[in-house]
Amino acid sequence: MGKDIVTELARLLGMLARLGKEVDQEVRRSLAEILGVDEKALLKVLYEIKAKPQDPEAMKAQIIKALGGDEELAKRDFAEALGAVLGLSLPQGGGEKVLVGFIATPFDEAGQQVLNLYEKLRAMELPSNVVVEDFHTNVVTVADLINQHKPSRLVIVTSERRGRTPGIHVSRRRLRKKENAFKALEDIRPSLDGWVSVDVLLDGVTSFLTHWPREIVVVECEPGENLCEGLEEAVLREAGMEP
Repeated sequence: MGKDIVTELARLLGMLARLGKEVDQEVRRSLAEILGVDEKALLKVLYEIKAKPQDPEAMKAQIIKALGGDEELAKRDFAEALGAVLGLSLPQGGGEKVLVGFIATPFDEAGQQVLNLYEKLRAMELPSNVVVEDFHTNVVTVADLINQHKPSRLVIVTSERRGRTPGIHVSRRRLRKKENAFKALEDIRPSLDGWVSVDVLLDGVTSFLTHWPREIVVVECEPGENLCEGLEEAVLREAGMEP
């Protein structure tokens, strides 16, 4: 089974979970046969997912665990995790499209380290599915970059003092479409005035998106004595390029 089939299967499972539609008996039987699992067990998992609202990360983890994967595997990209749990080998550099965006200024040491990593990755020969861009700009420009590259996974890298334990913090975020036009305008104003942060960009970018990434990952450095030690390894891992 090739990578395309794995990706499409992952999308199908995600669609069934999100939309909560009835699963046709023949479709269930075919899925169970492809995955090599009991049909009733598959149906039970899908119905449990449908019965209660969950975020995409929780649904992904539940499906991977139901197929025999562990918690660490469930944290990985859906197509990658599904391929691993089924014993498939996906070709290097031919995976999902990943856009890595950097937000940093050179006015403090931590920000300079983030910028140095940006320059380093820009100079590297990256896999064909990974693109690195400068996100230290306004939400309209960032939205244009996302619409242009059409990534499945968006990785945003920054340095942010939030009062946490110093080190590298990785989180998953969700984008929400703005229903209120006035609120949407207010959300983009800070970046147009020159105040740029990961929160400002994620709040304002949705008003201009024609392509919505399936997964948003934020890799933040909370500066401490060792500044951003471990940042490069975390970014490479989240971009699918194991250090």
